[in-house]
Amino acid sequence: MTSLPALALAASAYRAGLRRGEQVSLALRDALLEHGRNIADPDELAAIAESYEIDPPAGSGADTVVADLERGRARAVIGSPHFFIDDGGFFCPALDIERVGGNLRIAIDPTSFAAFAKECFGPQKR
Repeated sequence: MTSLPALALAASAYRAGLRRGEQVSLALRDALLEHGRNIADPDELAAIAESYEIDPPAGSGADTVVADLERGRARAVIGSPHFFIDDGGFFCPALDIERVGGNLRIAIDPTSFAAFAKECFGPQKR
């Protein structure tokens, strides 16, 4: 299975507006992670699209998703969440994530989060 159709639906929703894009993105996550639904199923995607009054993407929608992927690569996106402020980027600023012996080690990183918060809300920001 592939998540490409779901990503295409989310991209289509974002074209309708930021709020609609976020709503559809959360609905897709809820369908998959909370209810175990198949978000590659065209009927499932059609139901989500209908409930948020958006048009499903034309064709597979893969072109939009691939273009988004390429924009992310060009900006050096590492993963989600990745925040951009002015010329700097922060990947998951509240956590320190690294691979150790084939496993992920995840710890809270208050220093990184403080730097992120200062960059976002520091006195120079208006």
